[in-house]
Amino acid sequence: MTADEDFVQGLNKLLDQLPKRYSLKQWQHVFSQAIYTVGMRALRSHPEIIVGPPRREWQAGPGQSPPYRPSGIPGLVCLIVPCPPK
Repeated sequence: MTADEDFVQGLNKLLDQLPKRYSLKQWQHVFSQAIYTVGMRALRSHPEIIVGPPRREWQAGPGQSPPYRPSGIPGLVCLIVPCPPK
């Protein structure tokens, strides 16, 4: 069994421990907490991929703007919430 399959099996065992008569509102709360927990774990594991590299000290000359720093956060949000097409 792979690590992913072990994870899913463990998750199913955890879900079996929940009360059998959860309301939709309760399921929505559990689901949102799970998504938040997994997202925070991913953020801690891969901050430079999700947020970008740490900012460096930067000094602008007259008429210069800071360098462009793309962020992975919008892409991560679009994985969870449907985003409009580009």
